[in-house]
Amino acid sequence: MRIPQIRMNSTRGQIGIRRTPGEMKIDSGNPISLDIQRHAPKLEMHTEHVRVLIDQTECFNEAGIKTMSAFMDDNVSYAKTQAMRGLGRMVDQGNQLADIGNGGSNPIPDQAAYNAFNLFNKETNMVTIPRSRPKFTIVGGKVHMNFKRGWIENKTIPVKPSIEYQRSKIEIYLEKRPSLEISQIDIQI
Repeated sequence: MRIPQIRMNSTRGQIGIRRTPGEMKIDSGNPISLDIQRHAPKLEMHTEHVRVLIDQTECFNEAGIKTMSAFMDDNVSYAKTQAMRGLGRMVDQGNQLADIGNGGSNPIPDQAAYNAFNLFNKETNMVTIPRSRPKFTIVGGKVHMNFKRGWIENKTIPVKPSIEYQRSKIEIYLEKRPSLEISQIDIQI
């Protein structure tokens, strides 16, 4: 017995894609040469240093370390004072001696004892720490500044680039057509 049978063969279709990439060309022609001139700023500074003058003359005089002129001035005033006291004592003693003739007491023993012993009794004061402060004087300490501005000169000439651009392309096409084959086959049993 024969049985009819249908046989179908199909092949799929294929799509092809062809792509051409885009391209960009930039040509700047001649390379750019930079012409930049820099004028640097200038700062000139002149400094006058601070000087501190310390005058300790009075402190040293009080401590006994005197300059020649201070030593001479002190000795001159002391000598004048002592000379005036000595003159005064001599005048007083002379007046006492003159009073002997007027019936007064005899002053010679008292004057002799005073001139021998009491005249030389002295009080001494010693000062080693000065009582006054040193004198400070500040001189100078100035800063003179002179500033000159700087600048930049840019003489660069710009160059325009030439640009070429080609777009990318995509082509889609049918590479293989689809097909369908139908046939009949009789099978015997």
